[in-house]
Amino acid sequence: MVDKALKSYELDNERFALLSSFAETVFVPKLSDQVRNCLLPKLKDPEVFPFKDLLQCLKNTEYTSSAYLLYSVLELAQSNAETLKSSDMPLYLETILHILKKLPPKVEKSEVQEEFEDSDDESASSSSQMQQDSQENDDLGEICESCFELLNTRSHVKLLLTPIESRSLEIKPSEDCIRLLSLIVSSLVFDQKCRIHKSRLLLTLSFNRCFFKKLWRMINQVSLQSSMGKQISLLQMVIHGNNLRNWEAECIAPLLAVFCFLLANLLFSLHDIDFHSQDSGAKIPFTLEELSDMGRTLCEATLGVIDIMNREIRTTTVPNYDLRSKVAKVRLAETLENEMYSKDKWNEVLEAMTRVIKQLHSRDTRLHYCPADHWLSSKIELQVDLIDLDLFFQDKGTLDPADFLHGMPGKTFCHVAILEHIPFVVPFVDRVKLFQRILSQDKVRNVGSMHNFLMGPSIEVRIRRSSLYQDAFDELSGDQDLKQKIHVQLINIQGLEEAGVDGGGLFREFLNECLKAGFDQNIGFFSSTNNELLYPNPQAHLVERNVFKHYYFLGKMLGKAIYENMLVELPFASFFLCKLLSPSNADVDINHLESLDPEMYRNLLYLKDCPDVEDLALNFTVVNNNLGESEVVELKPGGRDIVVTNQNRIEYIHLMADYRLNKQIRPHCNAFRSGLSSVIDISWLRMFDPNELQMLISGAQVPIDIEDLKNHASYSGDFNEQHPCVQNFWSVVLSFNDDQRRQLLKFVTSCSRPPLLGFKDLYPPFTIHNAGAEDRLPSASTCVNLLKLPAYPDRETMRQRLLYSIESGAGFELS
Repeated sequence: MVDKALKSYELDNERFALLSSFAETVFVPKLSDQVRNCLLPKLKDPEVFPFKDLLQCLKNTEYTSSAYLLYSVLELAQSNAETLKSSDMPLYLETILHILKKLPPKVEKSEVQEEFEDSDDESASSSSQMQQDSQENDDLGEICESCFELLNTRSHVKLLLTPIESRSLEIKPSEDCIRLLSLIVSSLVFDQKCRIHKSRLLLTLSFNRCFFKKLWRMINQVSLQSSMGKQISLLQMVIHGNNLRNWEAECIAPLLAVFCFLLANLLFSLHDIDFHSQDSGAKIPFTLEELSDMGRTLCEATLGVIDIMNREIRTTTVPNYDLRSKVAKVRLAETLENEMYSKDKWNEVLEAMTRVIKQLHSRDTRLHYCPADHWLSSKIELQVDLIDLDLFFQDKGTLDPADFLHGMPGKTFCHVAILEHIPFVVPFVDRVKLFQRILSQDKVRNVGSMHNFLMGPSIEVRIRRSSLYQDAFDELSGDQDLKQKIHVQLINIQGLEEAGVDGGGLFREFLNECLKAGFDQNIGFFSSTNNELLYPNPQAHLVERNVFKHYYFLGKMLGKAIYENMLVELPFASFFLCKLLSPSNADVDINHLESLDPEMYRNLLYLKDCPDVEDLALNFTVVNNNLGESEVVELKPGGRDIVVTNQNRIEYIHLMADYRLNKQIRPHCNAFRSGLSSVIDISWLRMFDPNELQMLISGAQVPIDIEDLKNHASYSGDFNEQHPCVQNFWSVVLSFNDDQRRQLLKFVTSCSRPPLLGFKDLYPPFTIHNAGAEDRLPSASTCVNLLKLPAYPDRETMRQRLLYSIESGAGFELS
């Protein structure tokens, strides 16, 4: 009917004018029931309505976009899919994209409701207008939902992916389709806030190897031609922090954001073992070498985006302008800023890139597929001593670059943004130095500038040696501020106060012994993995009624140890540290199960590929052994009666891993994390990954540098650096192997690992004291890092006595 009418017009412009008028009249306004239920179904017939002509018309003429037009185009496309050739797909995608970009961004209902409630005091006419607007918003929301349903039908998704996977297309149309489809995804995700798990299109693209490979190649190849005729890579312009004009950024920024958004979703769904599968059927579309290079490139691009977001518009960058007045400068700046890609858009790119980079880095900490120092960037010059520490004490939650652009010095903004998003590009030592500066500043804020001189507010505690942990819990498990100094008065076995004043060393020894007792598995608050790594005991509530108060207390005490720069040898399971570092104690995924229970992890991976799961006779329950009694827990409501099959096994695998890693110990971790955060802001600790946090707690497993120890040692009694006995001591210690050196360090300081930044940070310093008569064994006062060394006459005697003491632990005392 319509087609016959159009054929009467010989000239294309006449046909397009008629089609344009028809679309404006019928498709653009709100669709009536007659149009939606009667006319549109009739127009689906290719013999009745020229769909491809409509697409060409919309490309070549100006028209009003609307959600109703998008709905009409998608409806017509359902029945015209077979008539669309490969060469028609760029035109179809371009039409969808153009209409999508004209739609208003999705507004959450809560925001609309707030706006409506804020108008309660307005006139009745205004209220009536608000209700009318609310109805229009509801209608628009309904038609948009219908559009997204059509976009995500199985047949439509297949249609959109055809040009990507087809090998018959020429390179240029295929590239156009990749670009246009990426821009459509960008609009769906960032403007219309589509949830990936509710979109068949987004999920399908997340697992499409061909799409990922072609899009990544396009991102690396897209370029502009310079005035000299040279092709300039847009990705390299981003990496170097060149501020791009809007039309330039549109060629690269959405592609980067979409690639990273979809890749992050893919990585989240993959197990670590999938990373090692490199055959053609592998789920991951890139080799480990390609992922390594990609991670490095994305890191450099992230640094470039941070630089772009920081850079202010400078009129001096625009030549040949005679700026004679402030007004002219302002106008030019406003003009330039309008031409530049918005910072909100760059922030979307930044968030997408950092999300996938963090996932790649997290995998590398477990799988080690990147070379050493791979993530460090030579572009960063982090001057720790010059960073404005006040920014770390603002109550701002996440350091969002979009929120801190105004009033922040350029370099400070870059450093804060880097430490928030990708801290691992900064050397670990620099981050430790910054962390220690932050802690020092925090002590000044809370205790005063005289905190190093045992002055300021303090907490006095009386501790019996015979019940050290229980007394510590009774004294310090309340709401005391453990950022203050703690002075300890020890009570001996006879109930008498021990002589002496706590100058700090006694407290450190007390804290070390308290933590050692609290994390002792015999008490029952913590269990250990097969590798002897600590994590909260799920059955702890069976042995202690107020168990979560103990977890809160132990979190506080560990925080105090970190706060005082005190190393304690407590090896934690990586999944537990990961939970402590994640925002709001977020759950960890199945890949961390291997660090908790390697056998269960292997069994669940086997279950994933098992030919017939039903033969295993599993259901959705887990059996716990509570002190000899079995407890059956359902993984989901009615789990006892739900058999694990090939269809639901993925759900079972993730529910089982989630139970063991998260649900079973969630209240334990919440309490511990709450105690830790009462002393140290968790956001400060997020500068470190779980492995680095373990080093912050226990020190690094590096060889003991005896020269460094010697250079920062002190002497007392009549000992000095030139004393023959002291020289013999250093000669003997230099002859020790690394294990013996660690035993010596543990004997004197109670920790076998050196301070992270060297022995200059050991407090009190390693001190050698003349213990007099040579017939005694060496002894130590670990509370003050003091070695009491008798004046042995020769090296061999000293060597024998030292080894006897440090290997047997003889001579330990708390003085």
